[in-house]
Amino acid sequence: MSALTSTPSMTPLTRSPLGARVRTGQVLLTLFFTMSALIAVSTVFADDPFEAPALVLIASFGLLAAILGIAAVWGAVTSRLVQLSMWAMPLFFVSHVATLGTWLPDAPFAVLSAVGALLVMGAGSGPAKVDDAAPA
Repeated sequence: MSALTSTPSMTPLTRSPLGARVRTGQVLLTLFFTMSALIAVSTVFADDPFEAPALVLIASFGLLAAILGIAAVWGAVTSRLVQLSMWAMPLFFVSHVATLGTWLPDAPFAVLSAVGALLVMGAGSGPAKVDDAAPA
């Protein structure tokens, strides 16, 4: 074989793939963002004292937040800023418990979303590895 046919790839430094811990956190947080989107959209169809334009604003804002959350947790989970921002979900549920006293379902949701945030912390922070040695 010639040296040209056995040349290693041109991208020797790559990050190791995300592990099962991070993927589990991503799935857990995605479930919470999806649930948030469904709750937000459901406000349009529920009896509510707000006028229709306000309901559309509430629903569309909640849907936007959910879409941004899902995009962040799957597209940029290795970013430290994204990892820290995932703590907004558990804090949201804790604020409901503290201000509204709604222990169920908010307290279990706070715990589960905190587990998801913990699981994605440190994603991609491992050392880079060399896939193939450079040709001599």
